[in-house]
Amino acid sequence: MNSSDSDVRSKSKSKHGTGRGHNTSIDVAKLAGVSQATVSRAFTPNSKMTPATRQRVLDAARTLKYAPDAIARSLISNSTNIVAVIMQNTT
Repeated sequence: MNSSDSDVRSKSKSKHGTGRGHNTSIDVAKLAGVSQATVSRAFTPNSKMTPATRQRVLDAARTLKYAPDAIARSLISNSTNIVAVIMQNTT
């Protein structure tokens, strides 16, 4: 373990303190030293950012056990990417 690993662990306490999925993108941003918008872009495929910044955000997210909330993202983007199939008797 190098010194940067211990720095990440020591900073990983969020306001919720548990590290069990209750952390937000704001907590990840603080740990990674970036803005919340940068955290959002890091989880968006094909978004423009340096590989080093993306890796720093993903490392912070992994440390905090953070995963983006698909429902929250769908509220912002107004798109769920969910397809529903409704069928009457198939026999």
